[in-house]
Amino acid sequence: MELTAKDKSILAIITAAGTIGPTDIGMELGKSYNSASSFCTPSLKRLMNAGFIVRIKTDKVRYKLKQPSNL
Repeated sequence: MELTAKDKSILAIITAAGTIGPTDIGMELGKSYNSASSFCTPSLKRLMNAGFIVRIKTDKVRYKLKQPSNL
C-alpha cells in the first residue's frame, strides 16, 4: 500500500500525539471543527486496515500507533 501525502500527515500527527481523536487530527490539518472528522476518516480507515494504527473506543473514539507484535 502506498501512502498518500494526507495519510503521511495524519500518521505524523498520531505519532506525535500518542493517542488522538479524528476531530483533533483534522483540526491539526487546518480543517474547521465541523468538517475535521469527515476529512480524515477515509485515511484513518486505510491506515487501520494496513495495520499502521489501531482504533480505541472508550467514551470517545481515538487512534494510536499499532505496537509491534514481537514486544
